[in-house]
Amino acid sequence: MSSPTRVIEADLGTILGAIAASRIGGGKSSAPKRTTAQDIETLKAAAVRYLGPTVFKVGDLITPRADSPITQVGAPHIVLEVREDFPIRPMEATDPKHVDLERFGAKLDIRVASVCGFEHGEVRPFWEESWMFDPYVAPVDAETPSEAA
Repeated sequence: MSSPTRVIEADLGTILGAIAASRIGGGKSSAPKRTTAQDIETLKAAAVRYLGPTVFKVGDLITPRADSPITQVGAPHIVLEVREDFPIRPMEATDPKHVDLERFGAKLDIRVASVCGFEHGEVRPFWEESWMFDPYVAPVDAETPSEAA
């Protein structure tokens, strides 16, 4: 015996419009609008970090910068490997029409690991660009590993 099927009616145009609006900033934001001068300063600081040497070493605890596209901002990540002299540079586009994707040409100079946000605590390693990270600073109320033992 098959289970009953539930039919949901939706206007596809409304759904697609909502998705498009969220992707191009069509949704309302409570954050104040940044000025062009603020954006220029942010970009200049990013260029300095990008062009500078890798400041992290194996074993450092780091976290994605708030102005980076990396998820888990504020969560601890650990540096597993540093490849400053020979970073991984994905220069071949899997699709020539998509050389604008952020991974194309990225300077992947650190291998990091983080714990996923699910209950099983899976450790996920991945390559990233070091300039998009800051040193991790534990919150004042966080338990340190020595206190947990």
